[in-house]
Amino acid sequence: MVEPRILQRLTFFRGLGRKALALIAEQAEIRDYENNAVVATQHDRAIAVYFLLSGTVQFLIRVEGEDDLLVAVGREPGLIVGWAAFRAPYRYTTSARCEQACRFLRVPHDVFDRILNEDRETGLLLMRRVAEAMAQRLEFERESLLESGCGGVLGPSRAIDAVPPEPRRQIEPADWDLRSASGVADLLEHTHFFEGMDGRLIAWLADQAVEMRVAAGTTLFRRQRVADRLYLVIAGRIGFVADDEEDAQGTMLRTLSGLGEPLGWSALDDPRRYRDTCVALEPSRLRALPSLSLERLCEEEPDFGIALFKRVLQLIGSRLRSIRVGLVARRYAKETLAVRALLDQAAESLHVSSALHKIP
Repeated sequence: MVEPRILQRLTFFRGLGRKALALIAEQAEIRDYENNAVVATQHDRAIAVYFLLSGTVQFLIRVEGEDDLLVAVGREPGLIVGWAAFRAPYRYTTSARCEQACRFLRVPHDVFDRILNEDRETGLLLMRRVAEAMAQRLEFERESLLESGCGGVLGPSRAIDAVPPEPRRQIEPADWDLRSASGVADLLEHTHFFEGMDGRLIAWLADQAVEMRVAAGTTLFRRQRVADRLYLVIAGRIGFVADDEEDAQGTMLRTLSGLGEPLGWSALDDPRRYRDTCVALEPSRLRALPSLSLERLCEEEPDFGIALFKRVLQLIGSRLRSIRVGLVARRYAKETLAVRALLDQAAESLHVSSALHKIP
């Protein structure tokens, strides 16, 4: 047990109600770890979330036949270790090891589960805070990848974004009449991002969606510009580019295609700035959902908001996995190691019958 005031010193817990703070404080504890101590181990069940109070922690991933690869270092107070406790399959995606003596606040995952189930408004705030923290982690690891000189995971034209989902019937634009709001709603309900959500709310969102048709070479948004729309791909291929004002060419990070694939999730996550520049690589069709509409729906329907941010965490997890595999490819210059690392990173989310397990 800790004092609620200790929680309030950390940004993550500010703004939480007294009841939620008291519940967390009752179950939380402060733990001290020596230099080189392991706080969490990759692939273990995420049974607790740790918040760094002091010290420096390293994040490492396994690489078959090699030493564990360092992918990030954190020392800022409040740093989260164990964010996987908030998203399926609820297993740590990296190992966390102390670079020096560290002190952590440890909170069992079932405390957060209880808040998410019993206090939906506070649960939505928690999910927002997790998404913000992991978006910052993504930004840091992305910069590490770029500094290593790796444009994309295996090069710009051969990037591996993530392990694909288990096969199911490929949906096509022709399956819906996208000229009507009901057709758009039906499409949204069949995408990975909105699948299983309340049909009534999806119908309202479909009314807000704006159709876009863009030519090849069109810039949809630029890095660090205000993120005011979430996009869903209908047809075409989109490229993500790391650039700045002085480098119009930029570095191709990855590409995205496939009906219903989301992009621009930064529109849901503070500070609401796009993290990459996004360009249509061929003539493309999209549906744009205004961030204000999504924000309104999250506030009025916390259940929807919690489900939405769980999907955002899945997207962030996919991007982190892609970046880490890129670091493996760059560090060891071996595509086979990169593929093995990709499979290892996604091991917990692959079905036992997946054909990917059969790759020799």
